[in-house]
Amino acid sequence: MIKEKGCSPCRNQELPPWALVKAWLDIIQREKIPLPVKQKRINILLYYFNSIELAEMYVEQNQHNYLYLAKKSFTLDFDVLASF
Repeated sequence: MIKEKGCSPCRNQELPPWALVKAWLDIIQREKIPLPVKQKRINILLYYFNSIELAEMYVEQNQHNYLYLAKKSFTLDFDVLASF
């Protein structure tokens, strides 16, 4: 079993990008990932969010922002390619 130990991050600290947090959460849920790798990601998540649940909430609440930006970026890239 993986231990969750909380840390006290600086309150003014900027949160990591949504995609990175999502990747860390995906890694800790995979069965075939080595335990030390999972523990490192858990420690990082706990440093920024103080709990895995808060990290999951962050991903859920910001998913629409990421998808909107990704769609907008794709549209801009397609427009650039279409101009050639």
